[in-house]
Amino acid sequence: MNYLDTYYRAFTDYRRNTLDNHDCTAQRSTTAKANHKGDEILITRQICDIETDWIEAIEEGLVHVDKAIREDRQFIRSNGEVVDIEKVKNVSKDSVEHLAKHSNLITKHQEGEDVIPDRLYTVERLSDYAVYENKFLYMLLCYLRDFITMRYNKILDYEYTYLGSLSMDKSIVMTKRKIDFKLSLSEEKKDDPYLKQNSKSRDLIRRISDILELTHSQLATTLMQEVSKSPMLKPPITKTNVLRMNHNFRGALALYEFISAYDKDGYTVRQEEQKISPFKHDVADEFAEIVLLSSFLTYEYGLNVKESLRKSYENEELKRREEELKRHLEQLKAMRRRLKESGESPDEYILALEKTNRMLEQNTEKLKAARQEIEELNNTILDFKAKKARLEEKVSALNHEIDQINSEHLERIAQLEREKQDEIRELNEEHGRRIEEINENHSLELQKICDECDLKVEQIKEKIEEERLANESAMQELKEKFRKDSLEIEEQHAFRVAELKANWKDETTKLAILCKRNEEKIIAIEKENERLTDARRLAEARLIAIRQEHGLSSPPFDFSSEESFEELERQLDVFEKFFNAEWRKAKTAIRKNAIKEFFDNLKMAKHNRKSKTAKDEIRKKADKEKANEIDSVKEETKKTDTGASENTKADASNSNDTQRDEG
Repeated sequence: MNYLDTYYRAFTDYRRNTLDNHDCTAQRSTTAKANHKGDEILITRQICDIETDWIEAIEEGLVHVDKAIREDRQFIRSNGEVVDIEKVKNVSKDSVEHLAKHSNLITKHQEGEDVIPDRLYTVERLSDYAVYENKFLYMLLCYLRDFITMRYNKILDYEYTYLGSLSMDKSIVMTKRKIDFKLSLSEEKKDDPYLKQNSKSRDLIRRISDILELTHSQLATTLMQEVSKSPMLKPPITKTNVLRMNHNFRGALALYEFISAYDKDGYTVRQEEQKISPFKHDVADEFAEIVLLSSFLTYEYGLNVKESLRKSYENEELKRREEELKRHLEQLKAMRRRLKESGESPDEYILALEKTNRMLEQNTEKLKAARQEIEELNNTILDFKAKKARLEEKVSALNHEIDQINSEHLERIAQLEREKQDEIRELNEEHGRRIEEINENHSLELQKICDECDLKVEQIKEKIEEERLANESAMQELKEKFRKDSLEIEEQHAFRVAELKANWKDETTKLAILCKRNEEKIIAIEKENERLTDARRLAEARLIAIRQEHGLSSPPFDFSSEESFEELERQLDVFEKFFNAEWRKAKTAIRKNAIKEFFDNLKMAKHNRKSKTAKDEIRKKADKEKANEIDSVKEETKKTDTGASENTKADASNSNDTQRDEG
């Protein structure tokens, strides 16, 4: 934070020069009050709430991983090849076993001499650290490194990133001066030192950093460096006996399963915003310095008055030094006056000054003591360095001794190899003699066993022939019995099938009769249901008509929906059928009444003829009226017959459509 301290010190010195100046104070006050509600500082902090479950699991698992690495598991890899006898440096047990199986390598052999093959099998044994368990540890550490690094970088990015913005829009009016000032600042700063020091998650972040460094250090071990040269293991992991039974490897496997199944981020991010608007008095006063300083710099470089201002500054500084010197001389004169007034001699005054100097010297002595302590510590460091150099020399000497011991050890190993070769040669000779003896004994025993086997084979053949004859007679009896049983079962099966067919025919007839009766009942029920439905719809239609006639068309009758309107149409069809039937009855009654009235009037006209004129007039009048009535009746009848025939045709077409739909 050095640069922050520097800027703060520089701004404090700047404010020291402008703080008490009358003109600067007035200008700052006017600037701070101008559009102060539009001034805004917005600081956004991203707080990372880190979950500790994955940190604790990794810390616990890395202990087992470290112990598993220290086990330093390895296996001896044997690389063997057949080379010319001149290139063979040492012979082992594998060489002898290979030569015993491949005698073709011996092309020349003389009795009484050693066996010297043309080519011999040699084995080179090397330590191989790329065992399955070590590969698993390397894969786990690589996964773990990526798992931690990804989360650690994101946490640092969220936690140590500063986001700040500043907005100012001022219109300042002063005497003979007007300033329009706009400032918009947006800053993003990563890896902020202040946020590092004051982060609430600092301890958890340090723990994550420690486990990441530990992971890198384990990857840098010699064992892991050797394993890294082999192809990396890929999931799925085979749980070998070591991974299941060894305590350390079992802990490492549990850590692998944990990070493989962990699908969360391991942290949650929340934002905290701090808004300052409008500025307080002291904040607004300090930000007013930005406006006035910007105005000054614009004026200085715009009018190119920097040189004249520099001269004025130098003259003013010269005057200040002169004034300071004058004040210093006045202070000395005042000291002399105080000496005279106090009556103290200059010596006493000098003693007081010396006392002050001694106090300063004591502080200087303390400083010297501290410096001396530092020198002693430096000397101690040098001593440690010297000890380190001596220890390094001792280590080099020990390494030299180890090299000597290794060379002696190699010589001893070579001697043991020679002794071992001699012993192997003696064992081979004894082994050859023993093999010859075993081969002779084996041939005798083999001949004896072959004779016994031939005898047993003959006995077994005779026994098998006897059993075959017995089995043939038994098989014949079984076949005869099976034939009889089959005939009996077939007869029973045929009788049972005939019986079942007869029962099935009776049941089918009964079922057909029941189905026919049920169909007739269903048709009757459907007709009755249709009649009742028509009666209900007719009653509802009459009720609706009556309510409509009396002005009661309000709810509960609402036909705005599709279903209700379709029901209304069906009611209309039923009512039309009812109307046509009733009209036919009414038409017949009207005809009968009209004809009866006509003949009654004729009879009365005949009996009431008293005079020819009267009778003629009455008859004409009656004839005319009756003719008019008959014409009207005929016209009504004709219209009625025409409407009835049309309705009959419509009913017939509707009934045909209904029958077609039902079909």
